[in-house]
Amino acid sequence: MTADRIPLTLLPLELRRLTGGSPPYRRIYNAALDARFPAERDAARWTVARADLPKIAAALGCAATSAIAA
Repeated sequence: MTADRIPLTLLPLELRRLTGGSPPYRRIYNAALDARFPAERDAARWTVARADLPKIAAALGCAATSAIAA
């Protein structure tokens, strides 16, 4: 996996960094399965593109309040 991809299991943490909050993991997982935001399955692991975080936050009802700290 490259640095520009985030495992779905770490998405709640990344969303908290971006928005200050995050829905429960199960809601995120179900949204990925329902294709409500861009996600890819690579072998047995779901990942999302770091560049898509604002789009994912919007799809999950989280408002972006700050940039992600590097």
